[in-house]
Amino acid sequence: MKLADGQIIYNGVSSEIVYNTLFNPRGSKVVNITLSDGTKVWLNNESLIKYPAAFLGNERKVEITGEAYFEVAKNPFSPFNVTVNTPLGQGSEITVLGTHFNINAYTDEADIKTTLLEGKVKVYKSGSAGNHSAR
Repeated sequence: MKLADGQIIYNGVSSEIVYNTLFNPRGSKVVNITLSDGTKVWLNNESLIKYPAAFLGNERKVEITGEAYFEVAKNPFSPFNVTVNTPLGQGSEITVLGTHFNINAYTDEADIKTTLLEGKVKVYKSGSAGNHSAR
């Protein structure tokens, strides 16, 4: 559903995983989307997110390229995972239970940056893992 202010909200239920891809082209305004679990995502320009129309089972997983800010809906029984891959061969996965954070992973930049604003995340990168928390 698209609201008058341009925000996109998913509130459907499905018995199978159907993926959507949203690309926000260069020069565009930030796009705000609310996923089916209530997680809010702000997608910066020249960024892409692949997400299911409805989350099924005990895992909530999305993929991004570019930059996105997340306010993850809390659900201790279903971790939220963000996978990031770049053509430069770097990859990361961020796992959270409910937190506010930003990911910057543009394809033309060598580094993937995660900025934690609230809560706790676990970042996996090229075979290593680290816990980070904000106070």
